Amino acid sequence: MRGVPSRLYDTAVNWFAAMWPDGGRRRVVLEQYRMLGTQRALLADIALRANLFGPIRAETDRQAAIEEGRRQLALEIFKTAKTDIDQLWEQIEKRPSKRGERP
Repeated sequence: MRGVPSRLYDTAVNWFAAMWPDGGRRRVVLEQYRMLGTQRALLADIALRANLFGPIRAETDRQAAIEEGRRQLALEIFKTAKTDIDQLWEQIEKRPSKRGERP
């Protein structure tokens, strides 16, 4: 980004300060990430959509890059929401294997 030194991207706090310079709006965004961290089923779905726990099976380099980008974004979301990926995996493993089953 123009006018934003690259060193600001080194830590999440600095990134948020650079991208959300208004303190009030920045607090709202961070609070929403904290709330997102409590939504385990939604985060597990994001992990599944990003194919976080499986190998990349892309036919082209472009598709592999897209899939890796999805993974990286999911990991960034989990990190910011202070989410333990191992706990998400446990939740995914507990899901019903057949339609209509309960966990």
